[in-house]
Amino acid sequence: MISIGALEEAVLALLCFSPENSPKIAIALTSDLFSTRTNKKIAETALTYIEKYGQPPGSQLEYLLESDMTRGEEGKLLTRTVETLKKQSTEIQASFILEQLDNFLAIQKLSINVQDAAEALQSGDLDGAREALYRLDKGRRRESPGIWLTDPEGMYKRSDQLDEDFFTSSIQVMDDYDIRPERKTISFLIGPKGIGKTWWLTNVGKGGIQHHHDVLHITLEVSQEIMAQRYLQSIFALTKREAKEVQLTTFKEIEGGIDFVVKKVARESVITSKKKIQRLLPTLKSWGRLLIKEFPPGTLTLEQLHMYLDLLEKQDKFIPDEIIIDYPDLMYINPERLRIDTGAVYKNLRGLGVTRNAAVVAVSQGNRESETAKVVRGYHAAEDWSKLGTADNVYTISRTKEEKLIGLARIFAEKGRNAERDQFMVLIAQNYMIGQFCTDSVYMTEDISTGEEKATGEIGRAHV
Repeated sequence: MISIGALEEAVLALLCFSPENSPKIAIALTSDLFSTRTNKKIAETALTYIEKYGQPPGSQLEYLLESDMTRGEEGKLLTRTVETLKKQSTEIQASFILEQLDNFLAIQKLSINVQDAAEALQSGDLDGAREALYRLDKGRRRESPGIWLTDPEGMYKRSDQLDEDFFTSSIQVMDDYDIRPERKTISFLIGPKGIGKTWWLTNVGKGGIQHHHDVLHITLEVSQEIMAQRYLQSIFALTKREAKEVQLTTFKEIEGGIDFVVKKVARESVITSKKKIQRLLPTLKSWGRLLIKEFPPGTLTLEQLHMYLDLLEKQDKFIPDEIIIDYPDLMYINPERLRIDTGAVYKNLRGLGVTRNAAVVAVSQGNRESETAKVVRGYHAAEDWSKLGTADNVYTISRTKEEKLIGLARIFAEKGRNAERDQFMVLIAQNYMIGQFCTDSVYMTEDISTGEEKATGEIGRAHV
């Protein structure tokens, strides 16, 4: 069994010098988990570098620590430690150290909490000691004993939650049929590339915080800065750079189908509204909290996600009610087991939602056939379509060129595990220019389908 001291050095060596493993390790660590002042300094420097550049400092480490290395005996110790770590990084077996990472984290957290409790007792702070001891146990989530038939509150718990703990799909008709996110479930949207799946996630997240839920939005595809801008557009209905007049489509049901009501409205931009929005953002305290976090594609594992959630709970007292992932297929997946591991990712994410009592929401890329399909279906999901069996709610999005011209798309309710019904189509109006995935929605009967085809056909001919 490797000693804790040797394990600490090995973890630090990989953190500083392993391009393949350092990002995976970095999201689980904070510098205060290291036992010596020297190791804390090195870890803090490496973590800052990885967060900025997405890779370990490597040979840059000595340059980054150059001024500290000149400070007497402490600087000499720092120099020797860096040299030792550099040598170790070429000798240690990374897979073994990664397997031991959970043990390292558990031991270090235990040591810190025990030390905090002892220091609190010595200073006479009994409450502080109790809090430190409580932290030792908070990671172990107690299982529910179940629900007895004779327990009135337990038997009606879900019915009460549907009213009091509302999550939205961002599409009113889907919400009306209860095909929407809930705690301990996973919901996802399937569609071809470039159709607006990330905008759907943005609008789901917006709805989450507006209903007073804390939302964690994990982005593996675009940067967190781009996602922040998209949230501003969606929340405040702003254009990206310049104030513009935009077209909004809504529906009016009439005998024999629907009527399209199109109006033009002037909207400010994220740039022109900067000062006003920056003053307004700190006042949104009645909403839930939103955290947007970017991870490099192909690196995030389920274990690291659990560690990151533990870290948020510890450092920021942030426990998300809704976890949005854009998108799971870009998490770490063994390329030699692509189909099997892709399905396992979705299964494990649903398990994460159950464990964390959170609603998990994601998107999935459609396969090649989805690019030309008039109606995208569940079997158009890329890679392992067993993800459909895991999911609680599955939506698909389809759109013709003519529909795109007037801001329309169709959402198919492929699956609603807890809904009264599924397998139906909804017509939605949208405007991505101001960040709105769905401004209006209507259940598509045969009459409405005919009216929509006629209207979009006329629009299409007008643009030929």
